[in-house]
Amino acid sequence: MNDETERPSPAEGAVTETTLWSSIVEFIPDFVIVVGEDLRIRYINRVIPPFRHEETIGAHSLNYIDPDHHEAFRRALERVFRDGEIVEHETFGSGPHGGPAWYLSRIGPIFESGRVVAAIVISSDVTKIKHTEHALVRANEELERRVEERTRELQRANESLKEEMIARLRSMKERERLQLRIQQTQKLESLGVMAGGIAHDFNNLL
Repeated sequence: MNDETERPSPAEGAVTETTLWSSIVEFIPDFVIVVGEDLRIRYINRVIPPFRHEETIGAHSLNYIDPDHHEAFRRALERVFRDGEIVEHETFGSGPHGGPAWYLSRIGPIFESGRVVAAIVISSDVTKIKHTEHALVRANEELERRVEERTRELQRANESLKEEMIARLRSMKERERLQLRIQQTQKLESLGVMAGGIAHDFNNLL
């Protein structure tokens, strides 16, 4: 049998570009968002509770970003729309069930007739990575604190040992001086006894 008869025709096995794109963006774990020049959301592949898809479309993208990160996000989008650049941006915003989350986003231009008409934002939830980084920082700070504390303890112990050694050296020197004085006194006593004996013998001769 000819293999050609077993193969499906291109029409039968064809997947349209729209279907392929839709399947890809729905399957990947990242958030895919299209933002217009007015910074409003034109498309999003998924939403997280408690947000709803119909409420998100048309909403301002800054509504889902922490206020402290608004300006940085605006500047990133300005670069995309003005220069057609691809920008990486880290954002703190709304996470699952309304909790906070960190996102690492790659923002790129969407061109039409040679002009940037929208920006595509692909965001990965990196909250767990951030928590791990913060835990490592805290652990490193705690380790440094313990090392500094231990270093201070060793320094105090070294100072104490140094003082003790100095005291012992002083004690040894004092002991040596005392022994020298005793020896000198004993010599003087011996000379005194000897002189006394000589004088006695001399008197006897007289």
